[in-house]
Amino acid sequence: MKNILKNAEQFNLEVVDTTSESNGYPSNTGQALIGFEKFEEAEKLAKLTDGEIIKLFKKDGWGFWVRRGTAYTPYENSSEDYGDDYAEVPKMTEDEFIESEVKFFFEDDRESFEEIQSFLDMKKEIWDEVDAMEDGEVVITYQGGYSETIQKTSMSFYHDTKHYAIGVI
Repeated sequence: MKNILKNAEQFNLEVVDTTSESNGYPSNTGQALIGFEKFEEAEKLAKLTDGEIIKLFKKDGWGFWVRRGTAYTPYENSSEDYGDDYAEVPKMTEDEFIESEVKFFFEDDRESFEEIQSFLDMKKEIWDEVDAMEDGEVVITYQGGYSETIQKTSMSFYHDTKHYAIGVI
């Protein structure tokens, strides 16, 4: 891509170093631009510069991003990206939340008020996040407790020392 630094400044993007290999030995290195808010922005820049829209990946501590092929859409984020013991809670009403996330707990005998209070506090925190969610967001839980609220689609995301981004080369 021509004039990568000029494009980075003009479009308020970040220049990153990339490689074609993830084995720790950089090969076929180059640079890419990341930091797009919307996929359409990447498409516009790629068309303007005769560039290519690609998926990028790196782990914490890596100096180079690994190029992982052409990107045709933004990332579709879900709890599946996180691994075992994660789940997602979509936007719903309070009644729906209580029905799906709370009532089952009271079907079994509970041993103490502390256990009940702890469970209700955990579910109340999740409900507060679900209630505050905006369109296009989803709440991620881990082992039944609140983890984070994420965008369902994004141009980049981070989890468990791993960075993912869509960029233009």
